[in-house]
Amino acid sequence: MGELIDYFTDIALELLCIPLVSEPMFRRGFLVAMFVAFVIGRGARMFLHARGQIIAFYSTIQPSLKPSPSGYERMNGCMGGVITIGILGAIAAFSTWMFLYALTR
Repeated sequence: MGELIDYFTDIALELLCIPLVSEPMFRRGFLVAMFVAFVIGRGARMFLHARGQIIAFYSTIQPSLKPSPSGYERMNGCMGGVITIGILGAIAAFSTWMFLYALTR
């Protein structure tokens, strides 16, 4: 069992850790991948928040004793959500176009 663990740790060290320390192109690619993952995660969070604002505007209000936003505030949230989703869609379309254009070169 110890030899199996040692075998897998050697593979992990040779494929990930040693190139990350010694090769600058691998390190740059790894950092770019981390940045892209961060941007995609942030964009997904923004999309889900905007979607939640739009859904809250169109949902039926249940009677509740706790305070809730007024109709005007929900309408502003819905408009902000629509604008946010539109901007995210434009950024995604432009990024896809840039990527495909770079592949044709």
